[in-house]
Amino acid sequence: VDGAVERALRWLTAVQQPDGSFPSLETGQPGVTSLCTMAFIAHGNVPGDQRFGPNLDRAIDFVLECQKESGLIARVGNEGRTISRRLNHHMGTTTAYNHAISSLALAELYGMSEPERAARIEEAIKKSLEATLLMQRWPKDNPADLGGWRYIDDRDESDSDLSITGWHLMFLRSARNAGFDVPKKAIDDAVAYIRGCYSEKYGTFEY
Repeated sequence: VDGAVERALRWLTAVQQPDGSFPSLETGQPGVTSLCTMAFIAHGNVPGDQRFGPNLDRAIDFVLECQKESGLIARVGNEGRTISRRLNHHMGTTTAYNHAISSLALAELYGMSEPERAARIEEAIKKSLEATLLMQRWPKDNPADLGGWRYIDDRDESDSDLSITGWHLMFLRSARNAGFDVPKKAIDDAVAYIRGCYSEKYGTFEY
């Protein structure tokens, strides 16, 4: 397994782009870059180390540059200080995942980064937290969806799902572990939503 991971990380360094991103559709950024970054740190590599440190630093800078004024972290998305829900389904979906995954990556990298970059990450996380908490509080058509998250666009009666909620909740836990002010109610409400997704009949959690 170690050999396979080593070869995979070497491959990632070979395909990393000059701007610090890892190859993907534009609408998959910076979520894909954030996932690749977490692959490095999961193997024990940290920003500043001699081997993969420069790769991580460039990737972090790319993710930070993707944050919108609204706090959303997405390469392609609506500009402006407020989060607009008036966008097509594809954009509504990809923006939601890019934001949640990238926010988690930044929270994980925050405590590992040198002071100057950590200060930039701190500001980004604060803005990202505001966006995540705002989206959790958006009106829900179905009371069963309270506490969860779904896409940016509001196109049907489903306002939460287990997939995107899981990413947001991991971000909140990581940010809390890093010392950020995360309201306990936000986490409690998210956990309550997830518990509500459990099916007694099948013994599984449903999407």
